[in-house]
Amino acid sequence: MIHSKHGFTLMEIMVVIIVIAVLASVGSSMINTFVDQSKTTATKQKLDTLKKALLAYQADVGRMPHSGMNVSLKCSSYEAAYNGACDDGILSYNNEDLNVLLSPNLLPNKLKKRWKGPYIDSDPTDFMYDAWLNPIHYVASNKNLYLWSYGTEPYEKDDADPEKVFQKLQDQDDYIDDVIVSVKRFKKKLK
Repeated sequence: MIHSKHGFTLMEIMVVIIVIAVLASVGSSMINTFVDQSKTTATKQKLDTLKKALLAYQADVGRMPHSGMNVSLKCSSYEAAYNGACDDGILSYNNEDLNVLLSPNLLPNKLKKRWKGPYIDSDPTDFMYDAWLNPIHYVASNKNLYLWSYGTEPYEKDDADPEKVFQKLQDQDDYIDDVIVSVKRFKKKLK
């Protein structure tokens, strides 16, 4: 009686493990790329929706939201007023009552009469944050008003200076993953 033992040799098992490890390392980087691409697409859609809400707001109220609407705040320029819109509550990240796209509470009485919102049907924590859960910035520079997401980079308060970021984009040699949507172009430079 002949007994035949069928099995794998140590060498065969090692080759299979190495092949699986190589495939896993290549596959994980591809999956990360697909995840980042889908988050970028979701963020672009969110910025486009927010842009439409801002333009509808402007059509009703007569101007884009900026912190100069809040009488208690004094801004040195229109650019500073637009850039501070998220910080002081006009486009609050977390409070429905302080976001002018959802509530006219912060508007002067003459503008409250024109307000026909809400312009967004969700909580600010849904539409004022990108797919990476970083805040979306409402940024004015020169003659333009933008919605800005820092993409995969974690947001840091020092990054919020629009002039530095625009300079970084102009000087770049590498791909930067920021997502930027132009909302409006003004006829003259914001001062």
